[in-house]
Amino acid sequence: MNVIVICTDTLRADYLGCYGNTWMKTPYLDRFAERSIVYENCYGESLPTVQARRVWFTGRSIMPFEKGPQPKGVYPPLAGWMPLRETDVSMAETLKERGYYTGLITDLWHYFKPAMNLHRGFNNWQFIRGQEMDPWRTGNKDLFDPKKHIPKHMWTTFYDERVRQYLINTQDFHSEEDYFCAQTFRTAAKWLAHNANRKPFFLWVDTFDPHEPFDCPKEYAEMYFDKYPVERYIYAYGADFRKVKKQDIPAIKGVYCGLCSLVDRWAGHLLDAIERLGLFEDSLVIFTSDHGTEFYEHGHLQKHPHLLHHQVVRLPMIVHHPKETLNGQRVKGLVSALDFMPTFMNFLGEEPEKKLEGKDFLQLATGEKTKIRDYVVSGYGRYGSVRTLDWNYIFPVEKMPPKSKMPKLDETKLAPDIIVALQEKLRPPRLYDLKNDFDETRNVIDQHPDIATKLRKLALKKWPKAPI
Repeated sequence: MNVIVICTDTLRADYLGCYGNTWMKTPYLDRFAERSIVYENCYGESLPTVQARRVWFTGRSIMPFEKGPQPKGVYPPLAGWMPLRETDVSMAETLKERGYYTGLITDLWHYFKPAMNLHRGFNNWQFIRGQEMDPWRTGNKDLFDPKKHIPKHMWTTFYDERVRQYLINTQDFHSEEDYFCAQTFRTAAKWLAHNANRKPFFLWVDTFDPHEPFDCPKEYAEMYFDKYPVERYIYAYGADFRKVKKQDIPAIKGVYCGLCSLVDRWAGHLLDAIERLGLFEDSLVIFTSDHGTEFYEHGHLQKHPHLLHHQVVRLPMIVHHPKETLNGQRVKGLVSALDFMPTFMNFLGEEPEKKLEGKDFLQLATGEKTKIRDYVVSGYGRYGSVRTLDWNYIFPVEKMPPKSKMPKLDETKLAPDIIVALQEKLRPPRLYDLKNDFDETRNVIDQHPDIATKLRKLALKKWPKAPI
């Protein structure tokens, strides 16, 4: 048996038709879902990008977040944003030693940043260069003007720096096949064509899309909005979300949705290749993402540590099992990102070298268990969450540092989201009643002190020093 994982970044589960969305155009993933197992309550454990992949690859929680060298100039520290430790044993390493051919295909440049080693253990890796601020191509930066790609009131020097590099990297884009998710999924389809006979194998396919920068071909963007203020609208980190006006939101959301549909189209290309090669018959095929994003459902744009609501933490998780009688189900039981590696290892019949912290989520589909978890925990920066099927408790996990230890605030050198993080006060615990308020719009912590106390005790098991 083989395992094929198709992973995206920042794709909201509720922006797929198979998760109930009625206006998004995701026909390829919806068709895949019809013939697969759809897990309705899968949640990220450690966020964001690098933290999520460390959990996936090792089956080990990294919370409370380990401290270590952080990216230079970033504040607050991206806790847990670290390479695999020497003592970590990744799934790729374990399977490689046992005769599996392991492959990684990605356009996510964080895998290969200096001091990063997330490709460790793969026999073969292919890196599609140029995403976001990947310093791939050089040249005269004055030939590119980021101010042409966003309304003036949202422009910042930080946005300018990031998008200028992105424009240099993408200057040769002429068709949708040039976009990064298309390159990644086409490369993965070729990898499978070349290696389908090298069974058993483990293939991890990882695209950074639809993460910022939100940028897609015009025809995709116009599926959702047709009055963009600029010819090629690019919303990226560094744009001043504090100055976003009501009329800006449809454009930002439209280009994100267009990028989601582009991901769907090229994920469909890869899924067609898997079917054409007959790999559905002897492979576990998974489609997922690391986290989602917000569009002002809770007063913010993009993801932020205190926004551990379903829009950010819930993961799409669609699993095609080679045993066809298992497919077509919708599973409601709670699943954590911690459960990925244990599930894959059990499916392959392999014992991990170290004891794993997660559970086998396939047991929810086979009927062996009706639940594998009573609750899931999620962490991002200085905030954590304890979630059951009925409640979500969000709380601070550590105090803000004293002002004397805060760096000087130079708005010309810091992104707006970092400035906000420096200026905001720590938010107190919040409780949401998911049965009556699934979108988590009303904090009911004062109305349900008994529930808050129960979830607080669970939180303190994970974060014993949390100021709650």
